[in-house]
Amino acid sequence: MNARNPDALDKGRIKVLLNGEVKQLLVDDGGGQLLSEAIVLWGYADKKIAVAINECFVLKQDYVNTLLVGKERIDIVRPINGG
Repeated sequence: MNARNPDALDKGRIKVLLNGEVKQLLVDDGGGQLLSEAIVLWGYADKKIAVAINECFVLKQDYVNTLLVGKERIDIVRPINGG
């Protein structure tokens, strides 16, 4: 466990739930990982998406200031074209 973040795993990682699947993220110096960095790691960097954390919508401009510290439930959705 991390003294600054009790939800951090021993190996400098945290667990989050992404679209129903458990994901591990590296912990940065702030005791978590920025949402903007996680989005890149998960392959959504160049995609149009909407993000909710624990059922609260996160504005795109807030991705760079949103710190994931562990146990968050993150939902990422993409629009579907067609008709």
